[in-house]
Amino acid sequence: MPDRRPVISWRLAALAMGGLLVALVAVGAAGIVVNRGVTGIVEQAIRYDVELEDNADDLRVAVLDVRHYHRDLLFNDPAPRRVDSWDLRYQSMLAQIDELEALFQSGLPTDDLPPTAMLRDLAVAYYADFRPEIDAYDPDHPVAFQLAADANLWRLKRLEALAEQLDQAGEERAAIAFS
Repeated sequence: MPDRRPVISWRLAALAMGGLLVALVAVGAAGIVVNRGVTGIVEQAIRYDVELEDNADDLRVAVLDVRHYHRDLLFNDPAPRRVDSWDLRYQSMLAQIDELEALFQSGLPTDDLPPTAMLRDLAVAYYADFRPEIDAYDPDHPVAFQLAADANLWRLKRLEALAEQLDQAGEERAAIAFS
């Protein structure tokens, strides 16, 4: 009688190889799906969360620049050169708010973030209150200007706090996305 064992062993080996090939294909497909998911999360983190942190940090720097030039006007005098420098920094601060607004409109989840309208309202109110006092500056009677300068520093402090809140939210979101 012929021995049937080698035939069974060959079929068993072929079946095992086929099973391994199917398993490899399944694992490869699962890896591709997982990779696409990770890629999507990383792209979102870069597109929104890291960009939020970067833009908020830039806004905070712009607010600090305005405050620096504001104090320069207060401690010295609003000479035209100083006023032009202050105006330039104010325009830069508005441009940073515009960048944040564009990011918010591009699809960034904005829950629990201060709205850019609040930032813009603070910036515009600051300028509207302080700029007329600069134009009306009288070196013989600087008290009105000094009072207006002191009174408007709170808006810059509030803007800085909001920018810091946005910056922290961006850092937290990016850290969560990357982990």
